Amino acid sequence: MHQRLLELREDIESMTREVDGLVRQHPVCKRLTAIEGIGPIGALSLYAVMGSGKAFTRSREFAAYLGLTPRQYSSGGKTNIVGISNKVGNRRLQSILIQGARADVYRMKEPRSLKDRWLKDLIERAGPTRAAVALANKNVRTAWAMVTQGTDYQRRLQLEMAA
Repeated sequence: MHQRLLELREDIESMTREVDGLVRQHPVCKRLTAIEGIGPIGALSLYAVMGSGKAFTRSREFAAYLGLTPRQYSSGGKTNIVGISNKVGNRRLQSILIQGARADVYRMKEPRSLKDRWLKDLIERAGPTRAAVALANKNVRTAWAMVTQGTDYQRRLQLEMAA
């Protein structure tokens, strides 16, 4: 049993090195890992689905394609917004992105940037699960903008500078 666990650990380490190597080889994936909550597997998966991003006219379309936007029900002029759809999008990628965002949510202590302040306020208002989904949505939209415009990720103003 112990030998099998050691073999599995070696397999995992080997696969991790392979994924890291693929990310290092591809400049777009390397840039995507700069976004908080998107790691090597998330970057590779996101880029595999998105490609150049030109298939989508706006970042919201891409987030909706992945199933990371709220569902809306409208009747008689009244609009109800509920959670994300379980039947739309790439469920595996959705899970990877939400788990990465969830790690950021639970790691949040003191906000250091405007995005951190937004996240902390959202956690207090809506709770950690909804905040993680909202952060995953924001990360996907940021990734789409980076890929389509060919830019690097830049954290927004630090709080000291913003005040």
